[in-house]
Order: sequence, then C-alpha cells, then structure tokens
Amino acid sequence: MTGAGNDFILFDGIKNITPDLTPAIIQSICLRGLGIGADGVLIVLPSKNFDYELKYFNADGSSGMLCANGARASIIYARANLFPDKLRVEFECCKKNFTGEVKGENEAVFNLPDIEKVSYETVAIGEKELNVYVADTGAPQAVIDFFDLNITGKSFDDFDFVPFAKKIRYHNKFLPAGINVNVVYNNNGRFKIRSFERGVEDETFACGTGIIATAMFLSEIKGEKTPIEIFSRSKKKFIINFRKKMTNFESVSLRGHAAIVFNGTIEI
Repeated sequence: MTGAGNDFILFDGIKNITPDLTPAIIQSICLRGLGIGADGVLIVLPSKNFDYELKYFNADGSSGMLCANGARASIIYARANLFPDKLRVEFECCKKNFTGEVKGENEAVFNLPDIEKVSYETVAIGEKELNVYVADTGAPQAVIDFFDLNITGKSFDDFDFVPFAKKIRYHNKFLPAGINVNVVYNNNGRFKIRSFERGVEDETFACGTGIIATAMFLSEIKGEKTPIEIFSRSKKKFIINFRKKMTNFESVSLRGHAAIVFNGTIEI
C-alpha cells in the first residue's frame, strides 16, 4: 500500500492468521531489492471496542509510534476489504483511538486528537545555529525552514538533504530516541517538504506526522491559515486542518492520497 509515496506492507490479521513478525523478518521483507520493499509494516487486527486495531512497524522493526500515512492506508484497506459499507471507521493504535474516512477515489482523511507538545529550539550544527520547530504529532518531528539553511548553488529539490538531516536526527539535543527531520520550502505560496524518518533512516516520499508538524509550524511561526496545503517529495498534495486554541492544536486532520498497490502472498 502507499500513502502518497510512503509505502507499506499490510497484513490482514482479521481475515488471516497474523504471522510472527520479528524485527529481523520485518527488516528482511522491507529491504528494497531483496524483499518486497517498504518504509514499514502495517498489521490490521480485530478489536473489541473499535472497527480494528492497527499496529505499525518501521522498516528497521522498531514500533511504538504513530504513522499518519500508514493510518490513512489502513482506512483505504478497511473500506475496500473489511467494511465496504462504511465510509468512516474508528480504530485503535498506540493505545489511543482514532477516526478516519474515505474521501473519493484513493483519498483518505485521518483525524488526530489534540496536539500540544510544541517548542522552538536552537540547535548548533558546526558553527551555525538553526531555529528548529519541534512537535510531537505521534512521532517526534523537527521542522526547519529551507531559507534558514542559506544554501547556495543548490535548489530545494537537489540539495544534499540526507546528510544534513542525519545531523539533526542524531543531535545530542534529541537523543536517545532521535527525531524525524522535515525541511519546508515556500515556493511563491506553494509549500514543499522533504522528510527524513528515523526507523527508515532515509528520506521518504512522504511523512504524514511530519507534514502535520510542518503545517503547525507554518501556522504558528509563519502565520498561515488553515486549510494548509503541502506537497511531499512524491509531488502529492496533502491538506491539513486544525483549530489553534492557546497552545493547543485541536481537531487535527490530514487528507491525501492513499491506495492499494497490489495484493500477494509471501512465505515467512
């Protein structure tokens, strides 16, 4: 499955027996070139109180964080294969409950609870100090304005993003867990983003929780009003909505492309 380029292997644990997915197995099947290849693994499981339970694992086998694009992908899958009469579903993930709905063909909205863990940090990278917007949107996110990097001779699309992102991802200020890294670019009112995800340890085509954090940054620091549109590395458009109330972001939603790419079987 794909969530605007953020790709996943989804196992249906409602209709089938769920395999014992160890970190080593997850790493193997997510490895591009030798496995199926994906940014992570989704498992849809039965739930006593909701339509289903969603579990998410990064490509390195780590878990415990929210994946907004994975959630949107599961919403598309649930409508197509589990609850064909439901446009709106309610599910649990990371011991919290969420809702989402299908909007047209290959488009889903994921609704989040209030977000309030936000700060603005100064981070030293060599002799340069950068202003970094930090938010916990289900996974810790760092957001940086591309213009603050003062990069010459390279455009937003072709500057060496991954080496830079690793300096933030592994910075002492964010250890031991580390942080996802997003750089946003305002191209005459059209916002573009590049994202580095821990657990994948590379740039991805889209990071949903990173896009939400970036929209919060654009609202709080740059004065943008919702709905905010952001284009990911895959050139897919995301629409982010929320209400700003004091220090909280309420009624947060992420809307964008999600689709089933193919179905198949794998021996584990």
